[in-house]
Amino acid sequence: MLACATKQNLLVSVPGRCATRSLLTLSLLSIFALVPASSYGQTTTGTISGTITDPNGAVIANARISVKNVQTGIEQATRSNASGNYIFPAIMVGDYTLTAQSQGFGVVTHTGLHLDANQDLTSDVQMKVGSETQTVEVSAASSLVELRESQLSTTVETKQISDLPLNGRSAVTLVQLVPGVTTFAPSATIGDTAGNKFSLNGLRTNENSYYFDGAFYTSFMSQGGNVFPNPDALQEFRVLTNNFDAEFGRYPGGV
Repeated sequence: MLACATKQNLLVSVPGRCATRSLLTLSLLSIFALVPASSYGQTTTGTISGTITDPNGAVIANARISVKNVQTGIEQATRSNASGNYIFPAIMVGDYTLTAQSQGFGVVTHTGLHLDANQDLTSDVQMKVGSETQTVEVSAASSLVELRESQLSTTVETKQISDLPLNGRSAVTLVQLVPGVTTFAPSATIGDTAGNKFSLNGLRTNENSYYFDGAFYTSFMSQGGNVFPNPDALQEFRVLTNNFDAEFGRYPGGV
């Protein structure tokens, strides 16, 4: 509207022109207002889901399932549906303990669950008949798998960022650990006009997408990645190399 007011001052001899532009602007704003906010960014949270069954494989409905973040102590709870399925659709990155409870069955606890950014993991729980005071603890690190996603990815975690040598304390150099990455060209630590670039699976270096905490982080000028956070402030980063979801549809390279 401010731009249109300026146009009106400059084009006094053309009555109605600014009004037309104003109506068009309002129409476009109305359309964009109807678009859900979630469509503007990608998530850095993950999901944990699964099915609750008894020893015979029959599903258990209305079982209480909770997940607790080991680092923060934050706990979320849900219940299995009529098909025995449960899901936590938006969980922050971290290590978790999952607990399942149902009347007539002992409590089952899965430990060692690690969730990465934008990861969809499945952890099925088989309940054991017994008292609700009995607890069965299972190390879930080996059983936690992705069944809801087919995308290929590599995660560079906190320990790698803190332990491995970094040239100029730039964590983006560790992208070279990802299979398929070649022709890596980092930007200056303070940023430059080229941006961070690398070739993934033989594609051009300007055909990758970058996201920072869910927001689009690719430089529109250089089509490279913007400056990475200081390694002391960076928990992890994940590189999607193939079969990633349609939400990442800007470029054919990696994400």
